[in-house]
Amino acid sequence: MNLFARTFSHVWHSGKEMFSVSRFFRWSMFISFVIVILIVLLPLWKLSPAGAADRQFIPLHYNVYFGTDQFGIWYQVFILPAIGASLLIINTMFQAVFYHREHVLSYFFALTTLLAELALFASMVFIILLNL
Repeated sequence: MNLFARTFSHVWHSGKEMFSVSRFFRWSMFISFVIVILIVLLPLWKLSPAGAADRQFIPLHYNVYFGTDQFGIWYQVFILPAIGASLLIINTMFQAVFYHREHVLSYFFALTTLLAELALFASMVFIILLNL
């Protein structure tokens, strides 16, 4: 068995044990996953191509000092959900790796993932409000 397969097997079994033992990890993963789904569905609902067809560029970032300072094509708003999904996957793998070695670090990754997903959701809400 090669190194990648052994590592993946270790992470998989640690993750299964982690989620079966601790309710905190299950709930933080579930809430983070729901937030990622909301981050994907919110721009699909409000910034669909039919609604954005009349505008070539939409505002993507607002700064208090300079106003709107970044414009882009409507599908660039999906960079935030991609960041959120990759953050969820990577931090869940780190949780599983550190579960047996350092419990506190594993809890830190779970809480940080949840807080980062909430920040990304707030950013998406503000982008949607900027475009209405």
